[in-house]
Amino acid sequence: MDTLSKRLSHVRDASGLRHQDLASLARCSVAQIGHLCTGLRDDPATSYLDGIAAGLDIDLDWLAGGRGEEPTADHLRAVGERFRDDLAAANATPAPADVAEHPGAAA
Repeated sequence: MDTLSKRLSHVRDASGLRHQDLASLARCSVAQIGHLCTGLRDDPATSYLDGIAAGLDIDLDWLAGGRGEEPTADHLRAVGERFRDDLAAANATPAPADVAEHPGAAA
């Protein structure tokens, strides 16, 4: 994959992550990720690529420049599933039993 946009699209497609998810990892806007994925921009801040590479446990050299080890589809799928599981857990509401144990908390 010879461009950043192709590598980002590959990562996104293989992991099942959305632009919003990549933006969360990169700590940037969804619009910035969209521009990178479509090729409208190809000069991201290093911190964006660092965040994506670290969050997906992939080689930064591969993501940034196509050098190094390309992540396998299985790896990206597993990381995507973990990301979605973590997101679901973070957004989970307390179970009714938790509210019953702490009646003042529900007020």
